[in-house]
Amino acid sequence: MHPDNTYLKLSQTINGKKRNIVTERWIQSKQVFQPQIGDSPVQGVIAARILLSVSFNETPVVETFETLEIVGTTAKRAGDGKITFEADFNTT
Repeated sequence: MHPDNTYLKLSQTINGKKRNIVTERWIQSKQVFQPQIGDSPVQGVIAARILLSVSFNETPVVETFETLEIVGTTAKRAGDGKITFEADFNTT
């Protein structure tokens, strides 16, 4: 595999720094075959299917945000299936 595709071009940028999501990849299986058009094989062409398995970084991006306002809610389901929410918040 070409070095540009080592990490399968899967990355994310966190705080301006590029981080690879895929840490390892390996071939799980491969199948080589001669493609066909209709019932006839295509002459001079060989194709391959490659199944890759990957390990990837599952660490979530953790960012802290300023708390704007705290709102308390209560959800209730009525007998007819409708869901209502009651919210407690300051309106001043």
